[in-house]
Amino acid sequence: MDRDTGYLEVAKALLAGEGVVVESVKTSREALEMALSKRFDAILADYSLPELDSIGLLKTLRVQGNIVPFVLVTDPGREDVASMALREGADFYVYKSRDPKGHFAEVARVIRLLVEKSDAERQLRERDILYRTLFENTGTALVVYGPGGIIVHVNAEFERVTGYSRSEVEGVMNGFDLLAPEDRERGFELHSSKSDESC
Repeated sequence: MDRDTGYLEVAKALLAGEGVVVESVKTSREALEMALSKRFDAILADYSLPELDSIGLLKTLRVQGNIVPFVLVTDPGREDVASMALREGADFYVYKSRDPKGHFAEVARVIRLLVEKSDAERQLRERDILYRTLFENTGTALVVYGPGGIIVHVNAEFERVTGYSRSEVEGVMNGFDLLAPEDRERGFELHSSKSDESC
């Protein structure tokens, strides 16, 4: 988004030539409405926008939980603006250039990298949700051990079966303490051999 229509048209044409599909708006209010109603891979915003500058737009998006990659475009010599944008959660910034073709080739490269990173992070979050859902709802008491047998995670079924709450065991209790005294040595050997295999 940019207030300068000529800059927008050049940006759209040159980014399209780099394989980037662009939807453009002239104000941050329009951008905010669009960002809240559709999913975008990234937002490229000029610092000086009417109504609400791009830092204000960025803050509003982040407060609302929108983590779309955000790239700020500003004039050379505006390190203060770039620094402020990064503090507020921008992913990258670029300075406007007198070489539009080279400038937008670099912008396209940055956008592609940020989109790849964002996609990888989203997939990781989805896997984490899946893992937690399976771990909690398996119907079997499950325990994850850390080094030395310290209990790192337990599920609800573990709490139900043993009577221990998570706060009583996670990071506090050694899992071998749950075993009958005569089984502890064997349990320690099994845990040690599994730990050695994973190294």
